[in-house]
Amino acid sequence: MKKILASDYDGTFYLNDSDIQNNINEIRKFRKNGNIFLIATGNNYEAFMKPIRKYNIEYDYLVLDDGGAILNKDGKMIYTTFIEPKVVKELYEMIKNESDNIAEFSQWKMEKEYKEENITKISTRIKDVNKAKKLTQDIKEKFGNYVNVYTMIFDEINIVEAISCKIDKMKAIELIAEIENVHKNNIYAVGDGYNDIMMINLFNGYCMENSVKELLDICPNKVKNISSLIKHIEKSQ
Repeated sequence: MKKILASDYDGTFYLNDSDIQNNINEIRKFRKNGNIFLIATGNNYEAFMKPIRKYNIEYDYLVLDDGGAILNKDGKMIYTTFIEPKVVKELYEMIKNESDNIAEFSQWKMEKEYKEENITKISTRIKDVNKAKKLTQDIKEKFGNYVNVYTMIFDEINIVEAISCKIDKMKAIELIAEIENVHKNNIYAVGDGYNDIMMINLFNGYCMENSVKELLDICPNKVKNISSLIKHIEKSQ
């Protein structure tokens, strides 16, 4: 029976150059057996096509901008969800006043120039983690009915991202499952970050051993790498 594997990219499908080659080899077998592989990432098209081309990664779908854009294996955009223009304008003003850098806007590529139309994601980078968390909370309080907002905590920089509340990685996977006619019980999801929690909760969920604490706390199925997870999925009935 056909299965879907949805994997986050940074910190999940990609850990290092050696690991990703093992993952690519297993994915090739997984797809050859009639299964569906998709990468669900917060990256936009322009940024993410660089590793896709560099490592020659084979896939059936790409979920970009945390669900804001879905592409098929031919590179055709099959689904987009935009943030309401009036919200983009107000978010831009909030981020401009509270962050270290100007906002970045995602469509097919990352735009530095301010615009309101056809925006799938708006994000900014903040050095101070407390400022990043405060901005996230402020966005939730003011725009929670319009956007989903995530905070990505890293050693040197923190990223605050907002997408339409009508979409996320989980909902994007559901749309793909409907296209492929795959039941929820045959969908597997794996990741390591805050924006992976919903998809891991809904489907057969796995998290990386180096995941954020909030994900580790709710996910009992922990894996060291994706290649071993694929072998496990293939053996399951």
